[in-house]
Amino acid sequence: MGRTIFTPGHTPYHTSYLVRGDRSAILVTGDTMSRRGAGPEGVILDEPHMDLEAYRKNLGVLQSISAFVVPAHDRPFVQGGCPIGMGKRVKF
Repeated sequence: MGRTIFTPGHTPYHTSYLVRGDRSAILVTGDTMSRRGAGPEGVILDEPHMDLEAYRKNLGVLQSISAFVVPAHDRPFVQGGCPIGMGKRVKF
């Protein structure tokens, strides 16, 4: 089952996508979570066109989801208690 998550901040109409399987989930975050280091203590985007308050709020929403995360500008990574293993095939 898939779900679109409205995540404005980087751009006014930015969206992220969550696909849930039987065992876990894949979260495609785009530029809301562009790198694995994005976060309150990590590197965040801060560009003149951004709504930084909305960006931080939606970053927190995405960080609360246990999933295999596919960011825009970094390698995928596992977040939370997601059971997906890194390898040639992803079972979710």
